[in-house]
Amino acid sequence: MEQVIYRDRHDKLADGHENYWEDIEWICGVLELQLRNCPTIFVSHACEEFGSPRVHATLGSRKLIKEEHSKRIENISTRNIEYLEWKNYPQSYDHKGRPWRVRLFKTEGEFPIPKPTLKEFSERCYVRDAKHYRTTYLELIKMFPQYRTAITDNADWFEYLFETEEKLDEHFDKRIEHNKNNYDESFSWSLEERVADLEKGRELAKKVSGWDE
Repeated sequence: MEQVIYRDRHDKLADGHENYWEDIEWICGVLELQLRNCPTIFVSHACEEFGSPRVHATLGSRKLIKEEHSKRIENISTRNIEYLEWKNYPQSYDHKGRPWRVRLFKTEGEFPIPKPTLKEFSERCYVRDAKHYRTTYLELIKMFPQYRTAITDNADWFEYLFETEEKLDEHFDKRIEHNKNNYDESFSWSLEERVADLEKGRELAKKVSGWDE
């Protein structure tokens, strides 16, 4: 589809594009709202910038993840204690109104619930956040396909917004080639380390996009 994008509010809008700036501001507001709904995504700022919605978002915020991890551990501890009460004193366990929980207790392998380490929890949260980020952007692109370029142009995490696996691979191949062609021995990092980091980024982007199977 032909893309519609303007960079300056003084630009003359073509016929049919009269609502461009209002649309972009609305899209920006929806992106901000939807991303804030994810408990471990931190949104610091959102605004229209050079004709694109710009949402500054931190996926897997360390501070928010620590808070959510503490809540998760507390919840798991409470449920495991309840499980042990049922297991040790099944006759006296008060299951009134909660027969589903007793069925869950009887399910092999469900309890006791293992407690994730902060590292494990952080990794899961980041992938979940990135998937939410991708879904949020793609849903708006589906609503406004003519604004795809405008919507993705200033996206902080554009590597999670590719339409096809081929385009994603092309993006990372170009970045790797660029680093190889511009590497200098005086750099504080090795070329091998940089390429390895980019390959990890490619692998993660494919996982987030559902292309890792």
